[in-house]
Amino acid sequence: MDIDIYQTLTGITIKESQIPQFEASMNRAMILVQNALGYMFNYTPTFSEKGVSPRECDCPTDDSSLLPPEIISGEVKLFRYDVSDVQIRIDPASAIYAAKLIVPDKGDSERFVSVKKIEKWIPKYNEQGWTTYIEKCEGWPFSLCGCDCKNCVLLAVWGDWIDVIPVDLQYLICDMITFFMNNNPLERGIKSESVDGHSVSYDNSPTNPIDSPMYSSLIKKYMGPYSPYYKKVMIV
Repeated sequence: MDIDIYQTLTGITIKESQIPQFEASMNRAMILVQNALGYMFNYTPTFSEKGVSPRECDCPTDDSSLLPPEIISGEVKLFRYDVSDVQIRIDPASAIYAAKLIVPDKGDSERFVSVKKIEKWIPKYNEQGWTTYIEKCEGWPFSLCGCDCKNCVLLAVWGDWIDVIPVDLQYLICDMITFFMNNNPLERGIKSESVDGHSVSYDNSPTNPIDSPMYSSLIKKYMGPYSPYYKKVMIV
């Protein structure tokens, strides 16, 4: 998001004297939107595959026994894994290349050991050509993958993650920028007045566009599993 996109989508001209205020409002809007979605658009992977377990569903303690990491297209992201899930929510992606069950490397929060490569799965693409789910096919492992602790494995997914802000989200960000430029967030909206000899207080603060029903549904459309708005659907 930049000034040119904002001016094109809103028809509002930003004067040179307003640029610092615009940039501050834009940064704030971007942080709030990305926090609501549960991921960053300018994603840079911090995780890497240390190696592959020579025995499927085994958590080796000897590094010398590990097979070398695989070369896989895309960038890797880690997600929670629940053995009971049929559909696993992921961040929006335009392509998915591989999925593995992994365990974190002891003493290193950014490296992991792959303990099982998932062979039978399918991404659920929508009409826009991106997916937010991986769906299990016949043969998906329905066990805890041989770990001693419950739910100790994570799901590593390699994909092309959406890094371009969709147009409908751009409109939300533009509306939030306009909101922050026109409303001082430090000013409380509590007003008081006297009615028939009684003091009445009320809040007339304008509503942040992200809290509106229209944009709340938009956030749910693009959110990932780490979004504070995401609630897993329970299947019984």
